[in-house]
Amino acid sequence: MVHGQVSVTIKSKETGEPISYANVWKSNKIYASSDSLGTFSIGENELNIPFKISALGYKTKDSILINEAKTIYLEEDFIELKEVLLSKKVNAKKIKVGKLKNGDVGVVSEMNKETAQIGRFFSNDSGETLFLDKFRFKAICATRNCIVNILIYAVGKNGEPAEIINRNNIPCKVKKGHHINEVDLSDLNIQFPPEGIFIMVNYLFLEQNKLFGNKNENWYYYEPSIDAASVESYTDTWYNYNNEWKKNDKYSVCFQLSLTN
Repeated sequence: MVHGQVSVTIKSKETGEPISYANVWKSNKIYASSDSLGTFSIGENELNIPFKISALGYKTKDSILINEAKTIYLEEDFIELKEVLLSKKVNAKKIKVGKLKNGDVGVVSEMNKETAQIGRFFSNDSGETLFLDKFRFKAICATRNCIVNILIYAVGKNGEPAEIINRNNIPCKVKKGHHINEVDLSDLNIQFPPEGIFIMVNYLFLEQNKLFGNKNENWYYYEPSIDAASVESYTDTWYNYNNEWKKNDKYSVCFQLSLTN
């Protein structure tokens, strides 16, 4: 830990277990992410600045003054989501939506942390009962310890990402080099909704994900660099910029969703 930093741990109020990959907000921008042990660091000069903490499956805690409290407890949030599992899987048929290819654009989250999530809308044109099976994306990574979190969003009334469907984190360790990364979604038993679905890669603002520039050692970005293909207008890609969802009309991320019946 850097000198002048205070280490803070986020835990479940009900179980006392650490909460991994929580978002720590400052002035409506993501300041940091908690690591796999639920810890993050702030500067000693920020102890009296209000923070907000949000985490998947927990109630958001607003206006927290860290002071000398080294542990913050979040309450579990029992939200009843719309039932999406309507029938039993038979796994007799596989369908792939989206193409995995080398993109001409690399998407990263820069040091200002303004872009927290990038992802794609998958429309449901099958007319069948299908379930999410696997998610794949292509990315470049310079280190072996890079990790991202996968989030699955329902479609809102205006076509934007709405509530998160998965109730637990789906961490993905990104392969070093330029590779396809695969995430198994089959155990979630999530039916592919008729209105479609969003799959988002959530950047984690962790020290292990930082990559510093060769020419300017004071500049860095957060890995991985996600492959995307240039487009002339919006096709399917959305991103979360300063806590606001926006369509992207410059590129389409190289994501693929595998479905089964």
